[in-house]
Amino acid sequence: IFFNGATNVRAVTASGPSLAVCGLASLGVQAANMEEWNVYPNPTTGQLTVQAPVAGSFILYNMVGQQVAAYKIASGATDVRLPAALADGVYVGVYKADGGGGQQMVQLAVSR
Repeated sequence: IFFNGATNVRAVTASGPSLAVCGLASLGVQAANMEEWNVYPNPTTGQLTVQAPVAGSFILYNMVGQQVAAYKIASGATDVRLPAALADGVYVGVYKADGGGGQQMVQLAVSR
């Protein structure tokens, strides 16, 4: 499982603790910009807000890596409604900045 740490993307395996996979600089993202990135509320009942420093996309994947939703987001705050058929559970949301500005991941819990 991959997730975003404070300054690194980390991997968690069944055999041991998390390890740093890559820092934000290797993703092409400045740490100061990522402080402005947020997804809330988390957990969500289906309505959430994606706060991003620049326009981009927000893609939602289930835990087996299948894309279940995709949204175009603006810089600032963008409200997002998840698909009604989306089952309760844990998903991975990926924010990708337009123009190759980098990407960031978040675990998102859905509970309706």
